[in-house]
Amino acid sequence: VERARSHYQMASDIYPLLFYAHLEYGDHLTRIGRPLAALDVLDLAVQRFPEHPDPWFFRGKAALQAQKYASAQDNLQKVLAMNPGEEDATLLLVQAQIELQAFASARQSAGMIAAPDTPDLEWQELYSDIDFAEGSATGDSALVQKSQTTLFALIQNNPQDIGNWQKLIGRYQLVGDYD
Repeated sequence: VERARSHYQMASDIYPLLFYAHLEYGDHLTRIGRPLAALDVLDLAVQRFPEHPDPWFFRGKAALQAQKYASAQDNLQKVLAMNPGEEDATLLLVQAQIELQAFASARQSAGMIAAPDTPDLEWQELYSDIDFAEGSATGDSALVQKSQTTLFALIQNNPQDIGNWQKLIGRYQLVGDYD
């Protein structure tokens, strides 16, 4: 980490407006589990390049990992204001909104990319996540069951997807269904 920091710092010192050095270093810190340090680096990128969506995107990604969900939402909404329909930013925005229990906003954001009945498996999974989180938070067992049904259908479509198996088993354990 220290070696990478010195390389990015050197690049920034040589040419302070070196846009991608800040982004890459911030993203590197996020990927290695240091999102708070990433936010400090990305703050500088946002200050220097406020009109470009990339610093806001990486800052939103780091804020999400740091569990600063309101900040993640704000940063990702800025990305989408500059670049409407940007799918990766929308995915992260929906995740932040789920964590904030802003379920209507999460559905609205997801709907900018894909309808709830989309054939796209990634978006089906995301809608399932919204359903499960909302159902769990509000005690709506029908939404929880809907999320389980969707996830089970995704597993039937791709039985090798270990992540969805883990998610489905975890959800059943959370709702106390061990059968």
